[in-house]
Amino acid sequence: MHETMDRIRTSESVPEPLADATLLLAVLGVQPLGIAILSFPDLVYRYVNPAFQAFAPGKDIVGRANSEVFPETGFLAPDILRTLRSTGRSWREEDRLIRIRREPEGRLEERYVTFEVSPIQLHDRLYIVVSAADTTEHVRLNAERERLREHETRRLHLAETMANLTRIIHSSLDYDEIMQRSLEEATRALGARAGAVFIAVEPGESEARYVFGFPRWLLGRRFPARMFPLAQMLGESGEPVPIETEDIGRLMNRELARLFGVRSMLAVPIVIRGTLAGGIGLAYNRPHKFIPEEIDFSRTFGVSVSLALANAERYRRQERVADALQAALLTLPEKVEGLDFAHAYRSATEAARVGGDFYDLFQLEHGIVGMTLGDMSGKGLDAAALTSLVKNATRTQATQPGNSPGQVMRVVNTVLLRASTAETFATVFFAVLDRASGRLVYCNAGHPAGVVVRAAGGVEGLEPNSSLVGAFGHPSFEDSEVTLELGDVLFMYTDGVIEARRGRELFGEDRLFEALGGVTQHGPGALVEGVLREVEDFSAGQLRDDIAILAVERTG
Repeated sequence: MHETMDRIRTSESVPEPLADATLLLAVLGVQPLGIAILSFPDLVYRYVNPAFQAFAPGKDIVGRANSEVFPETGFLAPDILRTLRSTGRSWREEDRLIRIRREPEGRLEERYVTFEVSPIQLHDRLYIVVSAADTTEHVRLNAERERLREHETRRLHLAETMANLTRIIHSSLDYDEIMQRSLEEATRALGARAGAVFIAVEPGESEARYVFGFPRWLLGRRFPARMFPLAQMLGESGEPVPIETEDIGRLMNRELARLFGVRSMLAVPIVIRGTLAGGIGLAYNRPHKFIPEEIDFSRTFGVSVSLALANAERYRRQERVADALQAALLTLPEKVEGLDFAHAYRSATEAARVGGDFYDLFQLEHGIVGMTLGDMSGKGLDAAALTSLVKNATRTQATQPGNSPGQVMRVVNTVLLRASTAETFATVFFAVLDRASGRLVYCNAGHPAGVVVRAAGGVEGLEPNSSLVGAFGHPSFEDSEVTLELGDVLFMYTDGVIEARRGRELFGEDRLFEALGGVTQHGPGALVEGVLREVEDFSAGQLRDDIAILAVERTG
């Protein structure tokens, strides 16, 4: 382009063969670059080559004013003419958008043009030379490349966000925390102004359970289905529904849309077991054209939320069952005649809501009291079911006439073997106390030995005398006995007490005996509180295993 313009400007120095005007026009006529010459100041076209004529097909350009040929816009916009007048220098512009009216249909067509406008003086007259190249395809190709690049960048960003959402969903058992953080991440990733999760609570009614970017007063508000006609669409399709600006008033309540400034929205279904359980609304305060990558992201997000909600419901059901089981395993009578007792239970972790520790205290005939403290291997509902089996089997067998603690454990061992796998076992301390005489007969089946704290002073450990329960087919279960004087306390505990850790150091039996001997105020309650305090101080409150304690004092 520059070479052609230089040749026009310095025509007096062109070699003699090209000085002839006819030959010069012939050369310009075969140029791929569009070239036009206009007189100034009337801006009438005096010459155009075929390449320039292509900018106004169907029109006779020569002899007509620029404003007539290009009435919408063109190469001689006011800003260009002002520059030419004031400076006398050329004007060059790349990829300028011009609008060309196509004849005869009168259709406006947008084209991109790179051009140069130059003033030249010839025989005391001023002319303007326009050289122009149509760059429309080049601009559109670059725009398409940029669009694809942006889409790929967007896709990668959404993929990274989804991976992060997956980590969030699996990072906690706190469902409310998971949902709130996930909603915030998804809202930001999709460029929405606000987001909300609605859960169906009644037929035809949904509750705003989580919000981000919306006012907090929206939380807990219930909305009838008639305020969200799009809910029916979500239920029918099970797919995300993008709502453009023109559809907002039709698919959601106009007043709500106006109140929150919603101009467009992406609605995502929450489906559990094939039923619409709620929806996610991602709101924009501007018109938004949704791209496929955003729809795909929202679909995956909806599935993740649906799974998280289903898991939360299942976890809550298990939690209710677990609470009931745990309460049953750790329930004791309010009082037993002739005895004073205290008990405690500490779970090492909220995740394992039901542990295997249990205790029991029950009255038998003739002033005999049975007492049990045990620990089942494993955690969770399966272990709890077996724990309940051991506890109830022990109580049932203890009521059979003539059954000593060792004989009771033999039967319980058989019951557990039949009901469990090879990896399951229990440790159990079971004893019967004659309140009148103080005679205590016990079987210590693989369990930490109980401790007798004497009212007269001193701490005595009982003997571990028997095998684990449920581990072997024909183990040995023996009876041992000791006498509890009035005021003596039998202290029973699970291994979570002596296996509490501080670094690599265990709390151990020696510290337990010291703790029991160091309690100044006698009585089962003081002993339980004192030992718990020592264990928690030693381990800085970080228990490695559950703790169950039952302390029983013979009072009369």
